[in-house]
Amino acid sequence: MHGHQTSEDAVADTPEQSSYLRPFIARAIGLTQVAGGGFEAMLGFGMTAVPTGVTQVGGVILILHGGDAIVAGFRSLWTGEIQSTGTQQLGAAGASALGASPRTSQLVGTAVDLAAGVGPAIGVAVTQRVMRWEAERVGTTVILAYRPATTGLRGADPWGHNAVGVRLGDTYAFAHFQGLPTGMARELPESRLGEFALSEISVSLGRASAAEARRRVLVDARARETWNMFLGPNCTTTALDVLRRAGIVIPVWSRTPVLLQLGLHRGVDISIFSGTAGALAPPAGRAVGR
Repeated sequence: MHGHQTSEDAVADTPEQSSYLRPFIARAIGLTQVAGGGFEAMLGFGMTAVPTGVTQVGGVILILHGGDAIVAGFRSLWTGEIQSTGTQQLGAAGASALGASPRTSQLVGTAVDLAAGVGPAIGVAVTQRVMRWEAERVGTTVILAYRPATTGLRGADPWGHNAVGVRLGDTYAFAHFQGLPTGMARELPESRLGEFALSEISVSLGRASAAEARRRVLVDARARETWNMFLGPNCTTTALDVLRRAGIVIPVWSRTPVLLQLGLHRGVDISIFSGTAGALAPPAGRAVGR
């Protein structure tokens, strides 16, 4: 009858519709892979900047896997077909060599890919949480001070401002980079702390001492340098320098005051979420595209 579609016609249309959608699904997954790999690599570079060997090794793993995911993502974007990472293919090949079925081999490959992408980030998150619990008894902290961007008749500060401090027992001191177009690291007077939101992170006595030593070097150098918004020196890169001496892992995308605030509190979580999405998107996309 006119206007009616048989079940056979509907089934016949499904492969054509699937074929039409497949390139769009693949390219959406490619974007997810590129984003996930990018956030992984940027956290990895942040981990290599921390002076602890295990953290630096984990950072190298994240950089390599992030690059692998970025390459696979661009291949997905270019070809319109879902491309697996080299890590996933290696894991699947290993499982297949041990006698696993094709389906099991693919699952093993995805698990290996996921572990390489988020394992180091989860390890950092757990390690830093445990270390902070242990350090809370000592009373030594590093402190990120953040002042949001402001506009108005009394002056505009479109980027906001950072300062960084170290607490050793009952004493604490802050430093910040001040001055445009040239400036230097200076002590931040206690009277100005009310302008800032303070985030205290418990660290061991040894790491707090290393952070304080770096803070003192920056202030005592009295070196006037040309301010640079992203590469530094500026208030954010000065704070980053001290925080990393304390063993705090922060992604390299944290290059402005608001991004440093976000990176300190959610940088590792963002990497874990994006890495998970990048690893799980290809098998999910293949299932949808069938």
